[in-house]
Amino acid sequence: MQPLDKTDVALFEVMAGALHSLDKAVQLGYQDQRGQSRNASIFGREFRTTLKKIARGHAPPHQWLAGFYFLSGLMRLAALIDRLNLPVNETTRGRVMGDVILFKHKSEAHPVSRIATRVDDAIAVADAACSELERTVSQ
Repeated sequence: MQPLDKTDVALFEVMAGALHSLDKAVQLGYQDQRGQSRNASIFGREFRTTLKKIARGHAPPHQWLAGFYFLSGLMRLAALIDRLNLPVNETTRGRVMGDVILFKHKSEAHPVSRIATRVDDAIAVADAACSELERTVSQ
């Protein structure tokens, strides 16, 4: 694949970011059940610890960082779904879009509500986006 114009370059950047984020989440041991948990008191303690570590210039816990990368990947996948005009009625794409809308616009976002998208869902959406990006750029 060779980007043909500025729009292609931007799409490649978003795709690279999505793939890198998902890869990092998996490398750091992201677990789907973590996204399914709604235990606000446990997350509250974890987030306070994470904020203190970051403020002191220390690395955040791997568990938090894995979730950070997973959500970053979902944000980028949602951008690709929009920009590539991928149909949202397909279940895994719908989950990604629903989670991103909650995260961006609702106070009920994780950890108050569950993340519907699982790692396998995100990988399936990334695969579809890669195929569409390849098809679009090769035209």
